Order: sequence, then C-alpha cells, then structure tokens
Amino acid sequence: MKLLRNVKKLLEGDKLQVSPFPYDVASAQNGPNTILIYQNLIRFLRNSRAARIFGVCRTLDEYLLSMASDNIVGAIISSLECRKILLELSSKLGLADNQALRDALRADEERVEALLLRNFSMLSKLHSTEDS
Repeated sequence: MKLLRNVKKLLEGDKLQVSPFPYDVASAQNGPNTILIYQNLIRFLRNSRAARIFGVCRTLDEYLLSMASDNIVGAIISSLECRKILLELSSKLGLADNQALRDALRADEERVEALLLRNFSMLSKLHSTEDS
C-alpha cells in the first residue's frame, strides 16, 4: 500500500519518496503458481525514457514485485486498482497515446482473460466431478 501512496503522490505532483523494497520480495518470486497482472505494461513503462527522466524506474520495479499473487482471484481483484494507477502514471509520463503502451496493455488484458477462462474451466470441471 505504501507504494500505491507513492505513485499517487507522483500523480499529484508531489516529490516521490520510495524506500528500498518495502515489500516481501520472497512472496513475489516467479514460482509456478505466481500470477503477475499487468507485467507487460509495467515493463513498458519501466523501460520508457520518460520513466528514467522522472526517476520512477525503481518504483515500477518494486510495483512489479509487489503485485504478485499466488491465486487467480486475488490477482484479478487487485488488478483493477493496479490498472488505474498504471494508466494514470502513463498519462503523467506523456505516454497515454503510445502504441507500444496499448500493445502491452492488450497483452496483459488477454492474459487476464486467459486466467479467467482457465479458472472458470477448472471450476466447471470441479462441479461436474462433484455432480457425478
């Protein structure tokens, strides 16, 4: 949550203060069950020239780590706030009309769709085996 406050401060024009890795980095390791929503969008922003100029690269790195979830439902629920913050940040950085940003966002949203379909499919199979 501290990172979200820092990004909101940046969006409001305040000086951004980021403490080094305030999140449980161990929980964000790329394990077999880790789900990262909007990772392409964050990486696009992180690699942009504007992010380097405004000094938000480390914040974006930490954000990528902090948004890891070990379950589909938690990841999708938190993704709405993440998307909002990332799109506001992209606008603030002057990247809102960038085609590469739209491509990264589309790839991430396709991933969300695939996760939802996979989850619904698993639930459907679970219910069909319970009914048998």
